[in-house]
Amino acid sequence: MKAVEKLKTILTEQYVTEDGDEYKAELMQGMTEQQIDELAKQLPSGLVPAEIRELLKFARGFEFDALEEVTFDGVGLFGFEEFFPYSVQLAGDGFGNYWILDVDRNGDWGSVLCMS
Repeated sequence: MKAVEKLKTILTEQYVTEDGDEYKAELMQGMTEQQIDELAKQLPSGLVPAEIRELLKFARGFEFDALEEVTFDGVGLFGFEEFFPYSVQLAGDGFGNYWILDVDRNGDWGSVLCMS
């Protein structure tokens, strides 16, 4: 299943907080081709993989109560460049935990890591 298809599956779900409040994931506006091209310049290969480009055009992320927001365009925001020179910060929970995606030197989008 492609990334856009996976994202679409969470949009129909109703979630419930510990306090019993209900919420849904809400999409953030997608990016233009020009915005994606600018983002690509920050990556080692200068390219955004086709599947990720499709995802970014659909939505640059989504708002989600448990994590505030999840974004797919946070290149270089995490820091620790000596360990993750091309990471994409996906989310933070407000308690010092961050989820990042590691992009390797060839521009391949790899593993998602949780950093505390």
